Formats: sequence, structure tokens, C-alpha cells
Amino acid sequence: MDKTCIKCGKKLSRQAKTGFCLKCFNKNVLFKGGQYKQCKNCKKNIRIYNIGDLCQQCRKKDAQCNLCGKFISKDKKHICSSVDIKGTRYCHECGKELSNVTWERYSKLCGRCGKKEWRKKEKEKRIQLIKQFGNKCSLCGYDKHLPSLHFHHTDSSEKYLWTCSGKHSIREIEIHPERFMLICANCHGEITHPV
Repeated sequence: MDKTCIKCGKKLSRQAKTGFCLKCFNKNVLFKGGQYKQCKNCKKNIRIYNIGDLCQQCRKKDAQCNLCGKFISKDKKHICSSVDIKGTRYCHECGKELSNVTWERYSKLCGRCGKKEWRKKEKEKRIQLIKQFGNKCSLCGYDKHLPSLHFHHTDSSEKYLWTCSGKHSIREIEIHPERFMLICANCHGEITHPV
């Protein structure tokens, strides 16, 4: 079944939505206000087959919360996650009041407690890596004091691939353990600064 124009009877393409050919649409609908309605917010003319009673600009404005920036679904109730609405928040560790302006607005810990937590995790990872490397110096066999064991780059040209200072990171050691060897502080000093 072919679609035809309501006004002139001309054959329409399958994509035609209005029921008019382009010529009749321009004459009858655009200029006479035939199949148009007004947007409820801004009173612009919008097409009848447009979804809802709002134009595209008004729909975009209403779709985002002004406080938290989340998109609002028309099906579900919006629960605003703005920190300003929640009021004063406090650090979970020490109880210090958190700022609503800086990065602390997204965190549950203050800067000091966050740094402590990070150091604690880094220390645990370092101990796991030392155990993975054999718990002792690979040259002399020293194993009495774990903080005295260092990770040494086997190839000094690879030092600056991860950081500009030439220091290693725990993540680099986890990803590329073949680039490192575990040695004590004395052996490390003798290798890096030979007499």
C-alpha cells in the first residue's frame, strides 16, 4: 500500500511522516499552522508528531539536575546526590569536617587520613613483592630487616621509562618484575656507586 499526499494525492516516499508532500506541507502546514502546537515552556511552534509537549531545547534543560548534574529519568524519581544538599560531612577516620568545595566533596576521608590509607596499602604491596622476590638479597643473602632490601633496575636505560626521576614505582615492579632484582642496601650502594 503506497502513501499518498492528503492534499494533492501525489505518491509519497516511505519516510514521509506528515501525510503531505513537501510542496503541500510548506503551503498548508508551515504557513497556515496546520499540524503544529506550542511548546509549554517557551511557546515555540513544534510539530504535532514531536514527542511530548516540549521542544528539544526545553527537553534538554529539564533532563539534567541543576545541582548534581545527573540526568533525570522521567520513569524514576530523582534522588539528588549533590554534596551541598547533604550538608556537612565528616571524615570516617578522624571526624574532621570535609570541604564541600575541593576534591574532598567526593571523598569519605580527609587528605591526611587518605594519605595514611594510601601509604598503608603501598607498604602491604611492597611486602608482598619482597616475598615474591624471595625475601632476601639476591647477591649476599641478607634477610634480617625488610626495609633494608631495595629493588634495583637490572638495566639502567629502562629507569626513565615510567618516571622522569629514575625512581621505580610499586606498580612498575608489579607489571615488569623481570626488570628488577632484590638486593640489600649495602649491595645496592656498591653496584650504583662503584669505587
